Amino acid sequence: MRKIFTYISLSFFSFGILGFLYNMKLASDGNDFDGELPLTSIQEIKEKNDKIYIGLGFYSRIQVYDINGKYLHYIKTKNYMKDFNFTIDNEGKEHINVIFTRKEIIDKHIQDNGNIYFINKRFPLTINRINKNIEESVIKQRLDMTFWGGPITSWLIGFIGLLLFCIFNIFIIMEVFGENITTSEKIKLLSKRIFK
Repeated sequence: MRKIFTYISLSFFSFGILGFLYNMKLASDGNDFDGELPLTSIQEIKEKNDKIYIGLGFYSRIQVYDINGKYLHYIKTKNYMKDFNFTIDNEGKEHINVIFTRKEIIDKHIQDNGNIYFINKRFPLTINRINKNIEESVIKQRLDMTFWGGPITSWLIGFIGLLLFCIFNIFIIMEVFGENITTSEKIKLLSKRIFK
């Protein structure tokens, strides 16, 4: 039973590390990825020209959705993973002006037409809209996207995996590291004892 939990915990740890590396790659050159990315590090939500614009600080992009929450495309930004605000021109063109700013947590994104957008749930991430006192779910990302989005979640999953690994194998770890042998021999013995 311990061996099964050991492999599960190592899977969590590996998923966390790979998720972190993948997110860093997306953040550094993810502007070339055409698909929808996880909604993380949300800077602003704006509704204009029957579209919803969501600025993502970590991924340096603004994702564009139709008024019903269907992903359309993205717009590159040059915020270099920094916090920013943005404006959209009134001519219906998607000309974005990025304004660097110190991040303040915004709970409600109030629009010029009176609509209010807010994050209703984090897992899976759901964005709701209040339109004339009627609340509706507009964007709901898949649970797997919520889990691997951004660097913090990946680090947390990796840390939980490492912690579980240590908990399931604490007695073996203490016994092996109590031996009077070299560090390299301890690591070999630990690996042999844990995975035998």
